[in-house]
Amino acid sequence: METIENNGHLIGKKVKGKTVDEIIIYPTDNNSKEEFKRIYLSTLDSKKAIEPFKNEDVDVSAIIDKRNIRAGFFISSNLEDVEKELEN
Repeated sequence: METIENNGHLIGKKVKGKTVDEIIIYPTDNNSKEEFKRIYLSTLDSKKAIEPFKNEDVDVSAIIDKRNIRAGFFISSNLEDVEKELEN
């Protein structure tokens, strides 16, 4: 959670014309990551989606243009790339 709070300044920033809407924690294990993504896409609730994986290794990512997820467009990016691509 501290990593999310430390990167909260990215929310609302523009990256390639799209808005950073959320900073999320997700599991690094590929199978867990797929299950996390399935839960997240059905609920759009990152806290609920990470709950089953809270004892696993995790990473942090930015969700970009969240409003388009239901339309089938899921864009996420690691925070390092987001920092590099911020539009001023």
